[in-house]
Amino acid sequence: MNKKTPIIKTIGDWKITKWGLEHDTFPRYEIHRARLWEPDWVQHMNGKNWVNIEIFKDALSVAQKIHGGKKEEQNG
Repeated sequence: MNKKTPIIKTIGDWKITKWGLEHDTFPRYEIHRARLWEPDWVQHMNGKNWVNIEIFKDALSVAQKIHGGKKEEQNG
């Protein structure tokens, strides 16, 4: 995440930005907007002991709505 990326919305400890979905407290975790529709995010994140899965599901859903569909491939 670029430190200057504006936050569009905060849901729990997740931030939705122009870049994508970001967990900016420990541990840092970032999902680029082009990857928001990969089918296994909930299963993948459910295996992490630091994730509140209900908050993550809400944040992922809102991020998908904000970003409106698959975007360009990740360019960094």
